[in-house]
Amino acid sequence: MRVVGLDVSSDAFHACVYNAQGVVASRRFELHPHWQQEFAQWCARRGVQPQSDWVVVENTGVYSAQVCYPLHQAGFRVALVNAWQVRQGFRWSKTDVLDAARLAEYGYRFADTLRVWQPRAERVEQVHQRLVERLHYLSVVQQLEGVLCSLRLHPVRSEGVLARLEASVSSLRSQIALVEEEIRGLIAEEDRLREGCAIVRSVPGCGEVLSWWMLDLTDGFVRSVDGRTLSSYFGHAPHARLSGRRVRGGSHSRGYGPEEVRRVLHMGSLAAVRVRGELREYYRRKVGEGKRGLVVLNAVKNKMLRRVCACLRDWRRYEREYVGGGVAA
Repeated sequence: MRVVGLDVSSDAFHACVYNAQGVVASRRFELHPHWQQEFAQWCARRGVQPQSDWVVVENTGVYSAQVCYPLHQAGFRVALVNAWQVRQGFRWSKTDVLDAARLAEYGYRFADTLRVWQPRAERVEQVHQRLVERLHYLSVVQQLEGVLCSLRLHPVRSEGVLARLEASVSSLRSQIALVEEEIRGLIAEEDRLREGCAIVRSVPGCGEVLSWWMLDLTDGFVRSVDGRTLSSYFGHAPHARLSGRRVRGGSHSRGYGPEEVRRVLHMGSLAAVRVRGELREYYRRKVGEGKRGLVVLNAVKNKMLRRVCACLRDWRRYEREYVGGGVAA
């Protein structure tokens, strides 16, 4: 078996071929219009079989996308891996050639864990790009509103500065509303996306924005996820830290993850425990037992995520009194 590691930059990439003897070849490729043919010929001369060997690419967002899509269309078996996976246990030296060799070695050693990369459906990618755009607008609005708040409290007021900042905030909010309407339009045009979002929204505490992010995380509701994995990814799952006699850290969530999804999920959990229902009763009972409010909210978020994943798995909307297999859910 041979593995080709690719370290991609904005206008070029380094490729290394790795087999049982180690690195056997390396080369830099410029991303000109005919790079795919040059790369395929170079791989063929070194015995790389596109259908059976791996091309391992470091996930660098847009940079990696500009090589993954053409290679997938050309029939190569592509795997997209995170940088932290590859760099654990390797040397600290860093060059483009060395990074490509690390990727190739990682692919060779962990070939049984690699997953074939598949491009997203075009509509899902369109939704993803608008979610990213919306996220950046929200971040800028938050920054500008913070500046506005501080300037309004200042003894010396500059009306011109305040007017320009207010106009910028208003313009950005208009852009956010436009982006959200485009997202709704894209989802409404495809039955599976529309129904998947409706399933997510049927779970108490889950709103429209969370359904959009679930669509993005599941590649249009085609990739299955379980509640525990998703909770860990969002930073809400408790992880034990116990070893021997001395390490007694207890179980704690890591407290960080995708910021916007964590914010939306937190607001949803607050809404869920304020309206009549079993989540509010659960929250009040646990707080009454002496649990901290935020700890109980964290458990509510885990409940919400598990219910969302279960409903998506069964492709059915949430039912408060659902009975399955003779046991009350």
